[in-house]
Amino acid sequence: MFTHLPFWLFPLTGLMAFGALVILALVLWRGDLCPGQRARITTGLFSVWVIGGLSLMLAIEANAANWLIGCATAALILGISLSLIQSRLAGKRALSVHLLWLPALPLAVYVVGLLQTQGWVSGSLQAVILGAAFAHLILLRARHRLQAFNLLLPVAALVATVVSLLWLALQVVWQSHLVGLDVLIPGVVTQAILLIAALLLWFSPLYLHKETAPVVVSTSLCGLLIAQIAATSVLQQLT
Repeated sequence: MFTHLPFWLFPLTGLMAFGALVILALVLWRGDLCPGQRARITTGLFSVWVIGGLSLMLAIEANAANWLIGCATAALILGISLSLIQSRLAGKRALSVHLLWLPALPLAVYVVGLLQTQGWVSGSLQAVILGAAFAHLILLRARHRLQAFNLLLPVAALVATVVSLLWLALQVVWQSHLVGLDVLIPGVVTQAILLIAALLLWFSPLYLHKETAPVVVSTSLCGLLIAQIAATSVLQQLT
């Protein structure tokens, strides 16, 4: 199993980074932010490039196509360069959100390649689930005041989770003749249990009427990532 981890993780980490980048770019573009919040969120984008770098290293380990590695490298260089410039800005100044197009374009091309690996439906849902959790974590660390996102992001992940479970079940039913159900069911059950547990933890501050803490979202993100690894292992057995 562990020998397959780079093959399973490099698409997931890449999709997570891209999903979070899209959400945070929308927040910076359309959100009603004070200069301090804008600067902190822009600074927090460095975490996206760290995960992008992890995806790149795993892609190299998995012997991914050269064009994929090239796109990821270009996005990483441009993204880290913007983060370095942001770190040198004085006070509450922040880079223009439009500059995010520079690393976002090669990252989007990289993600197209990842979606071809994961499947367009499964990969898109994974980007929403993992990207929403990762973006929420970055927003919390940036001490954001957009309280609506404490509800919107978990709900978006919940909807994508329900659709992903239905899609995985359909895939298993349609193609179970290729691999026995007794081989596939453990992975499906593992994914479902982890997803439910992670989402319950993520929603817990809402139904307990408490402030959402970063440790809650980071733990939920780990559970969601492990669940998607289980889903990926099942889908690859079907191909």
